[in-house]
Amino acid sequence: MIKKSNLKYLLILFCVLLALLIIVSVIENKKGDRSFEKDLIALNAEDVTSITLFPRSLNGKTINLTRTGDATWEVESNGRTYPAEPSNVQSMLSALETLEATNLVSKSEERWGMYEVTDSLATRVQAFKSGKKVADVYIGKFKFSQPRQMNTYVRLQGEKNVFSVEGFLGMTFNRTLNDFRSKVITNASKDNWTRLDFNYPADSSFTLQKTGDSWTVNGETADSTAVAQYLNGIQNLRSQKLIDSEEKGNNIYSLSIEGNNMTDPITINCYELNGKKVLESSLNKGALFEDSTTTTKLFVPASKF
Repeated sequence: MIKKSNLKYLLILFCVLLALLIIVSVIENKKGDRSFEKDLIALNAEDVTSITLFPRSLNGKTINLTRTGDATWEVESNGRTYPAEPSNVQSMLSALETLEATNLVSKSEERWGMYEVTDSLATRVQAFKSGKKVADVYIGKFKFSQPRQMNTYVRLQGEKNVFSVEGFLGMTFNRTLNDFRSKVITNASKDNWTRLDFNYPADSSFTLQKTGDSWTVNGETADSTAVAQYLNGIQNLRSQKLIDSEEKGNNIYSLSIEGNNMTDPITINCYELNGKKVLESSLNKGALFEDSTTTTKLFVPASKF
């Protein structure tokens, strides 16, 4: 007959062994869940020469971005090409270059729909280096987790695994054509400007010209404070109010800005289209803006100075 003391020791030993078994099982499971490469893509942002996007919001239509210089890109969709917004392109490249998995959430194709990484539900992004594909990723849904953390589900083309990565990637990749277009109207330092020609109807045109450290209006001394305020207000103009139109209408105003260290003048034309004024800048050819605030800021009378 087993003594009570021996039974007690056996019970304790059993509990210890059971606890050890549970701990080992948990550790092994965690190891199994994390048996994946943290870096999902081997990509150098500087090597990427083009990007093709299939944004979920465009229902199968594509947006193509092509590098045209060290820091310049073009964006094309539906046969129309425009200068691209460099900062938005760089945001995408940075997100791809630093794409790191925080967790492996599924190994089953049956769960792709749950994480929105299927062809129809995801935003797909492809990156190329001189025509060779270097990345192909499906960007799925996102979720909030505490404390204040946001994650996005992704899947690599040709693989079944679904990963969780930090950040809200949809905001970076699931965008429209206009989101990727340049919004620049002027982008130059006023300190280099030496001459501004305002071309208006009738006899209201005038020239603002710098001589030494002073400015003149049609040869007469200008108010230095008024000139400084005006130039400060227009030296880096951008507008979000793009319009989708190839028709410009009638040219009613124009402004030409010349200066030192400028290869070509900046020319801004104002057209009247369907009773509204639209702007076009030589720095952003093909882009038309319907922006009354910016139009008023640019085209001022000689009496302002």
